[in-house]
Amino acid sequence: MKVLWEKEKYSSLPSMVGTVKTILKDGKAGFISSENGKDYYFKTNSFKGNKNRLERGLKVSFFIEDSFDKKKKINTKAATYVKEINRKA
Repeated sequence: MKVLWEKEKYSSLPSMVGTVKTILKDGKAGFISSENGKDYYFKTNSFKGNKNRLERGLKVSFFIEDSFDKKKKINTKAATYVKEINRKA
């Protein structure tokens, strides 16, 4: 049931592919470099998978949602529902 709900929730958002660029020192967030050349902020709790696999260079898929940068006080876009792209053996 949860998978169905999540699929419905994110189905209207743009989907992208990218690579984890950085994980912040506190481990709670980071940035993903997308294939379109833009970097997107993400919270590590939005990573759906084994948290031990979350590291720089990991290929991921994600959705883009509206967000707000509290430091810069501007509307922005952020990555959510971040998933590792299965590597082919």
